[in-house]
This record gives sequence, C-alpha cells and structure tokens, in this order.
Amino acid sequence: MHARVVAQTHDVRNSAVDYSCERRGDRHRANARRNGEEAGQQMRQMYPAPDGEASGERRRCRAIGEYAISYPDPISVGAGETIAVSEKSDQWAGNPAWVWLWCTDARGKSGWVPSRWIEFDTAGGNGQIRRDYSARELGVARGEELWAEREESGWLWCVSARGQSGWVPADRVEFLP
Repeated sequence: MHARVVAQTHDVRNSAVDYSCERRGDRHRANARRNGEEAGQQMRQMYPAPDGEASGERRRCRAIGEYAISYPDPISVGAGETIAVSEKSDQWAGNPAWVWLWCTDARGKSGWVPSRWIEFDTAGGNGQIRRDYSARELGVARGEELWAEREESGWLWCVSARGQSGWVPADRVEFLP
C-alpha cells in the first residue's frame, strides 16, 4: 500500500529477540527460533494492539494532492485469519510509531498491514489479524472531496463521493470545517 519506501527494510522477527534492528545472520535466526516465546512477547510489546475501532465519526476532507493506486490486487483478511509476516517492514514517513509489515494470507495475496493490527504468534513469524482489514487504496484527484472514517499509521480510510473506499496517505488530505 506504500507508494514510496521511506525506511530501510530490516528483519523485524529477528530484531525482536535482541531488541535491536540490526541483522545478525544465521546465529540470530537460530536464537529467534530457540527463544520463540520471548520473540513473540517482544513483537507484541513493539507493536501493541490498536487503540480501538474507528471512532464512528466521519470527517469531511479534501485531497490536496493526487494519489494513484500502487497495489491493484491487495490483501484482504478477516479478523482471526492467520497471516505470514515477512521480514520486510516500513516506517511510513519515517515515523517509528507508524510501522507497516509485508504480510501474506493463506490465499497467497500479499500487502502492507499495520503492525498494530497483528497478534503475533510465539515464534514471531506468523500472526493473526485482530480485525477485518483490507489494503485497498483509494485513488484520488486533487480537490476531490472525501469522508475520512479511520486514521492508521499515516493513512486515512476514506470514502469518495463516488461511493468508493480505501486508504489514502494522510499527507495528501486536508480536513475541512
């Protein structure tokens, strides 16, 4: 769901064991497997559960820049589904609180998932999605009016006047009074 990669890719599962983002090779991977429970606990601490569902409050906004869809066939999973969490991660806009992880569902579809929406298993390599999620993006034109329903890690879930919905980068939108 990201049009640009801002942060370097690193091995999130392995970094959880020694509490750093530094890769340590095969020795480090062996430690991650051996200390699976500790790794899973650390992942849950690094990426806590979301603060709650959408506020229910729709906010009117306008696109201040164009946004084109980057992933036309996105991952879409239901609450409780198991997903494979890869080593690929991104801190959107360089914000360490906005971590997205590249995940693959049981059908083989992949995409960016907010880390806070994943309940990691004890080994840290797989997880369950905490609530229904779709990585569907919404393409917008400058000046287009939208309704923002949810904000997550630098992105807004928006609905257009055409009735289409999806994620739009928050930096492409301004809220209206």
